[in-house]
Amino acid sequence: MSEEKQMSTTEAVNLLVNAARQLKLTFQEHQTIEQAAQIVVSELNNKSSETEE
Repeated sequence: MSEEKQMSTTEAVNLLVNAARQLKLTFQEHQTIEQAAQIVVSELNNKSSETEE
């Protein structure tokens, strides 16, 4: 059995955004999901830069 590769945070967020895009959502709902994903990525980037300092 081969080991599955660990998904990165960026890959995980992109997967969720792409899945949401395939749903039948309104334009506003898509925009809200996109905004939420950007907030999560931004916060995670801030956390990782804090740990590097």
